[in-house]
Amino acid sequence: MSEVDFDRQILEAKQLIEALEEKKAKQETRNEGMIAFDSAVREIFNKFGLTERDLFLMKSAPIVEWVKNVGEAETQPGFYEDLKDYFYKLLEKDVKSDLRKKTVPKAKKIPGAVKPTLVIGVYRNPITEEVVEKKRRNPKPLDLWLEEFGLETVSSWKQD
Repeated sequence: MSEVDFDRQILEAKQLIEALEEKKAKQETRNEGMIAFDSAVREIFNKFGLTERDLFLMKSAPIVEWVKNVGEAETQPGFYEDLKDYFYKLLEKDVKSDLRKKTVPKAKKIPGAVKPTLVIGVYRNPITEEVVEKKRRNPKPLDLWLEEFGLETVSSWKQD
């Protein structure tokens, strides 16, 4: 007849189910603990007039160290990418702000006036990392950069 040992497979499946039920029970206990912890913390906050901000300020150094360690791990939790994106956007915003502060005020356009020209070469925008090559006339992206940041700033973006 058949060489399949159904009794053994059923026994293994039952053992797996038991192990999963134990894990489920442990997880439910952990969830109850988290709810109790949250409730106790809220009671303490109310009793002493504290806020979550107070807690985070008090624990900020250990939190920062923990986040750094999470970043160095082989696999990061989902929130880590969210934090990276958030801080990258802040950094990009600061760089743009700094570049705008350093720019020379834009000259008023005078009819028939010659546009500022750049030396032939390759230019890289440090904000967007976009690279544009100038051969003869200024390509449109260079003209836009000149309007936004000024000749002096854009000239400094020339690659060697």
